[in-house]
Amino acid sequence: MGLGGLTKTAVMQAGGELAVPQKIGGLARQVEFAVTLVDVGGTKEKALVVGVDREGNLLRDVVLYSEEAKTQKGVKSHYDGLAGLIERVQANAGSGVRVLPIVCVGSPGRFVDGVIQPGSAGNLGTTKHEFDGINPAVELGNRLPAKVFVGNDAVAQMGAALGILLASPETAAKVKGKKLAYIGPGTGLGGGFARVDSEGNITFMTDGHIYDILIPGYEHKNEFNFIVDGKKIKARLPVEALKAEDLLSGRAVRQIACALDRAALKDGLKPVFLPILPGFESFSPREYDRLLDHSNNKEPVGDLAKHINQRALVSDTPEALRARPIAEQIVIFQGLMLGKMIELIHQGRIAKFDEKTARWPVEDKEDVKGTTDFIIGGSVLNSGRMGKMALARAREYLKKVFVVGFTIHHMEDIDLGEEAAYGTYNFAGKEEVKKAIQQAG
Repeated sequence: MGLGGLTKTAVMQAGGELAVPQKIGGLARQVEFAVTLVDVGGTKEKALVVGVDREGNLLRDVVLYSEEAKTQKGVKSHYDGLAGLIERVQANAGSGVRVLPIVCVGSPGRFVDGVIQPGSAGNLGTTKHEFDGINPAVELGNRLPAKVFVGNDAVAQMGAALGILLASPETAAKVKGKKLAYIGPGTGLGGGFARVDSEGNITFMTDGHIYDILIPGYEHKNEFNFIVDGKKIKARLPVEALKAEDLLSGRAVRQIACALDRAALKDGLKPVFLPILPGFESFSPREYDRLLDHSNNKEPVGDLAKHINQRALVSDTPEALRARPIAEQIVIFQGLMLGKMIELIHQGRIAKFDEKTARWPVEDKEDVKGTTDFIIGGSVLNSGRMGKMALARAREYLKKVFVVGFTIHHMEDIDLGEEAAYGTYNFAGKEEVKKAIQQAG
């Protein structure tokens, strides 16, 4: 994307000695200010210094410097490493641009009053509960001379999606003045809720977490029936109670598919989904149990949803054609679960897997009740035949159940995980940025 005649690489190589020209309406002007945006994942984290104008608007195409780093585990190591990453990108932004003392961070975890709730950020710690009670804004604020704003990483993805929708006059008209929900089935199930006012300002609602919502009638859906090579097969999940994430996500697709292959092998049949994975020929029968273990999320089985989308649903190989009818059943089930999730949100019927630690207060349930506008993102449903089939099934379900119409914004072929850093900007908001610009002079 152009930076007023300079590429991002050229700006970085030049060291940013001059303020970066930004073309707006065909006229070039100097970018004076920038903010720092950070996306934290379980394995890697990315920080960007991005330009803003004097009105506090984010200039997405003016990335002054960016860097990725491995996510460090453990509270002290994590925040020391993250603060170091932020300091490096700010130092490399260039002397001609003033980096405002504002840092926006999207991080794993369920946040209540800025504090990580029990067991919700286990992928950052050396133990599941190491980050319980931690306030990331305080931790980073103690390490950086900046005002730090932190929110959930999936909520940041919602912010990124809203930024994309608001950038187009056509789609902006559809979201302004609305309250919206974000459902993002990726490896897990991310979510978020927000109001957008008539000016396009975004206000997030609730803690955003939906992965642990209970879907009535499916809390114990741990058995699936399929026909394999003319034989009835029962695929059983080795769990008693299921959260929404166990029914709608890449993990859900993998666990159901692996349960089917375990059952097929037990009945003396060839596995259905293992053969579509790259390198299947090199797998030994002794490896099948390890690969198909319910908790195995490593490659190549860990990315099984992607392989189903790119191989089983479209390829004409014998292995793909054999797997396709069953793959389609799993995908259609995903669509049904998406429809039911939309139904629960619209009705405000939010019950959690653990009502003691994750229960929504009544006001949060009332806030989301009546929502008719939904953003669908996440890697599982954002592209290919899988996304189209699942969305079609969800719409079919909703039309049968409701008279009211739903607006579904499908973020097709957009990787909101890559866009999440931009979405963190909404945790501060342009009014906060304008205030910092005024203080900077």
